[in-house]
Amino acid sequence: MEPTRPRSKITKTFSREDAEDAMEEYKNRAAMEAFVAKLFATISTTYAELQMVQFPYKGDAIQWAGTPSSTNSRRSPSSNTVI
Repeated sequence: MEPTRPRSKITKTFSREDAEDAMEEYKNRAAMEAFVAKLFATISTTYAELQMVQFPYKGDAIQWAGTPSSTNSRRSPSSNTVI
């Protein structure tokens, strides 16, 4: 006589109704994830537009701020500080 394997305590058969419920839950979750992603994208875009209205992009000013300023400054001979 061959020993029998112990059966798993978790045995459940899925009915058609269970499968339909699982599919409905999956669709609801996918719809909610899509909604949240779209909401986040909308908020991010609106926030970026608001920032541009408050502080417009000034390419020349940004480029000027990044240049070394040592050519435009003078040092005081006595205190060795930048004037």
